[in-house]
Amino acid sequence: MLTTLRTAAAVLAAVAMVCSAGRPVYASEAASSAPEPIVFVANVNIAAGDAVGSATIGPIPAGHYMVVQTVSFFRTGWVSGSIAQVFVTSTILGKTGYFLVPPGVADGSLQPGATLSTVFYAAAASTPTIAAYRSGSVSNSETDTVTVSGYLVTGSPSS
Repeated sequence: MLTTLRTAAAVLAAVAMVCSAGRPVYASEAASSAPEPIVFVANVNIAAGDAVGSATIGPIPAGHYMVVQTVSFFRTGWVSGSIAQVFVTSTILGKTGYFLVPPGVADGSLQPGATLSTVFYAAAASTPTIAAYRSGSVSNSETDTVTVSGYLVTGSPSS
């Protein structure tokens, strides 16, 4: 019984150490090198007369993949009544995913913006794309400052 309790305590201590970052860490990640925090910031410009702009982040370093945890944006140069939308596109294991940040609405006194807490992945050596859209008047130029944060994991995810 005492041996079983010691074994259980050792397992719990290992789990607590692995999970101390406040997020689940899978055994395959724990067996590889420790995850490295990473943040990308991009300015997506939407020119006067246009309804869309885009930018890329990265590239994700070779030999790693990125686990994205949050995407947030705020827009400057907005027109009252316009709707700001931001999508992030990434590819992992040969599949492309599109991740929408909830839209922000400009009311003339606030800069629209939003944050999305999520989990999605970006493959090694890839350059995820950020696309920003707007509705309403397109007479002014606008800029979305987009932050993509998460961590890098050595190796490649399993399918």
